[in-house]
Amino acid sequence: MRCTRCKSPRVIRFIDGFGKERLFCKNCWNSFPVNPVILPEQKTLPEFNVHLGYKPNLFR
Repeated sequence: MRCTRCKSPRVIRFIDGFGKERLFCKNCWNSFPVNPVILPEQKTLPEFNVHLGYKPNLFR
């Protein structure tokens, strides 16, 4: 992950006082909000029909 302004790799990801995710650059001292991008062709886990579960006696 790099800073969008100065391209420095010295970036910290944190949650601000309003509960929003932000990035802080240690090099240029700027803070940027993180905007997640969801593409229309991106799939979610239920669309793969993956059935996850815990089987306690599987390795006995």
